[in-house]
Amino acid sequence: MLNITILQDDKPGHFNQSEGILLALSRLQDVTVERVELHKKHLLPQKSLRFLLKRRLLSFPILWALAYKNKLKDIPNSKLIISAGGDTLLGNVILAKTMNAKNIFAGSVRSISPSLFSAILTPYSANKGKQNHIICLKPAPLILPPMSEKTAKNKKVVVLLGGPSGDYSYDMAEWDTLISFLENYSKHQTYTVDVFTSRRTPDALIAKLDTLTHSIQLHKHTSTKVDIVFKNCIEAHHIFVTEDSTSMITEAIAAQRPVIALKPSNYNKNSNDNRYLQELIGHNWLRTITIATLNKETIDSALKEIQPMKENHLDFLAAALQEKLGL
Repeated sequence: MLNITILQDDKPGHFNQSEGILLALSRLQDVTVERVELHKKHLLPQKSLRFLLKRRLLSFPILWALAYKNKLKDIPNSKLIISAGGDTLLGNVILAKTMNAKNIFAGSVRSISPSLFSAILTPYSANKGKQNHIICLKPAPLILPPMSEKTAKNKKVVVLLGGPSGDYSYDMAEWDTLISFLENYSKHQTYTVDVFTSRRTPDALIAKLDTLTHSIQLHKHTSTKVDIVFKNCIEAHHIFVTEDSTSMITEAIAAQRPVIALKPSNYNKNSNDNRYLQELIGHNWLRTITIATLNKETIDSALKEIQPMKENHLDFLAAALQEKLGL
């Protein structure tokens, strides 16, 4: 039995990645899991705390006390620590060292030495060959059923909406274009349209979508469980995702459906995430369409080019972790 502790922050995308790792590990052996939500103290910036860790200027218990409100003594002993997201980075290392446990982190370890991790999961191929790194899709906790005839012929379309981020900016005219498109798509195609919002989706956009309940099914993030989102993705004929969220794009691809990313005119073309998207496009799992050019012709053209992922991405991750961790 493998005892696991998952450290969580307040971001659903990070939580989903940790749960995806857990699902992959459960293919290798029986597991038990404790989930701990970390609460930061904000006494020092994370960058300063990472510097103190790097220089070994303070003991692990003191570093923990500076970083988190949680009591270190209350964290259950485990053989393996899992987390994703920068706010859990320090805690991941401290628990692994104080418990003599192995540890997995999904994301960038920033200035912390890779030697302090048993495995670092990243989708960015630029990290290939770096110590303890595994290049893989961002883990998604999808349980995929065998493809049935009903699913293969499904006429449901799923739309996953993000919102403004550091690298992406949308104006209201683009949201209006998207709303108009969705309304027409549901009226003139044979598809039903299920729209899912996220924590970044602007309130003004949600309010406008609320008026379209006769033509779309709106699922607000405040009242929709993540397993409902995943279930709809698996059942979809194809999936639209706003391009600002690589986590949602990866989850859609992992559902083994055709995925089209919708991008605004204003975005950072040189970001790591954009390079990651280009790799997904290279596999033919994904195509992107600018919102301003969104119409039936551009969609049909994209769908003809997409070849949905056939493999279960968690099979690859399980094998890679088994080799890296010696499980």
